Amino acid sequence: MSGIYLWTPLTSKWTETHENELYQVACIEMQGHRAGMEDAHQAVLMGNKAYFAVFDGHCGSEVAEAVAPKIYELLSKLEYPYKDSDLLKACETASNEINKLKTDAGSTAVIVLVNYDEKSKQYMIDTLNIGDSRALLIQSTKFIDLTEDHKPDKEEARIKAAGGYVWANRLQGNLSVSRSFGDKYLQPFGLISVPDIKRSVAVKGDTLLLFCDGIVERMDNTAVCKFARLEKTALDTCKRLVHESFQAGSLDNMSVICVKLGDFSCRKSDIEFIPRVIEPTTFNGIGFEEANDKFMKRHELEATKYQLREAEHKLAVMSREFEAIKEDLEEAEEDLKEATEGYNKIADGIEKRLEAKAETKLRKRRLDRTMEKREFKRSKLE
Repeated sequence: MSGIYLWTPLTSKWTETHENELYQVACIEMQGHRAGMEDAHQAVLMGNKAYFAVFDGHCGSEVAEAVAPKIYELLSKLEYPYKDSDLLKACETASNEINKLKTDAGSTAVIVLVNYDEKSKQYMIDTLNIGDSRALLIQSTKFIDLTEDHKPDKEEARIKAAGGYVWANRLQGNLSVSRSFGDKYLQPFGLISVPDIKRSVAVKGDTLLLFCDGIVERMDNTAVCKFARLEKTALDTCKRLVHESFQAGSLDNMSVICVKLGDFSCRKSDIEFIPRVIEPTTFNGIGFEEANDKFMKRHELEATKYQLREAEHKLAVMSREFEAIKEDLEEAEEDLKEATEGYNKIADGIEKRLEAKAETKLRKRRLDRTMEKREFKRSKLE
């Protein structure tokens, strides 16, 4: 589906917002001029920990949609601090699973794992990058690139050593990235799914951005940061970036995640689908009814997909809440068990002390009686 464009862009938007005491998060997806939505994203808050990811699919959405839950499943099992070997192994395992799919589609991936350290009051950031989706850390006076695009011309030596070639900055004259999940037909020619790993430190007041290359098709990172600084909330930041990118002429799918780091007062999650208002028009001689019918069918398909994702999201939230309650209950049961064992030990100790005291009293009484008898006998002899 890559490379096929709509006469009129589909500007309906999928939005997500999540918030707890440490993170304010927003995500927006817009299909735009592309004939299909091939991106996927994830944003998960887990107390002090958080997980964010954007997957930019190409030649179809199959790989992006499949790798998103798989890589999260693998990475969420790891203990912090993360070892490079474990992060690389997770990506390798996910890649092997994706290669079992019957598709030549592929997907880039940018993944950010965040752990808030209570002692230092800092956010520890681990960034994994495969392809040309990007992550930025915006600070008070500067921004930091957390990723570097994997382009074929930058890795030409490795590609040639693997038996491939680069033409027009494309792997085998086809793919514009040198690393991705999927794209099985290019793996014999140097395509790999090995991530670059970068570690960073952030503080409250900083902003994290993750986005697909559709956001920077007509802008650079400096412009992205300039527009991001104009907005106060994570949701308004996402809306601004999608709007500015679209107005600048981006023809690609657009996905962006904004994470505000700081002190927030509530815990909430929300999902909304904002449909585009369709107005009568004609497209290069094509009648409105025919074009609008195709557009509406495509819109209905996207809306159904989004409704399904909303239901899946709510189920996931309920599942996480259930797991949290289950963990609290298990901890409470463990605390009760420890308290009961402690009480039993104290009770046993008291019981033993009482028994010992009673035994001592009994022995004293026996001794007193024995002494009385001896005194009585002695007095009679006298």
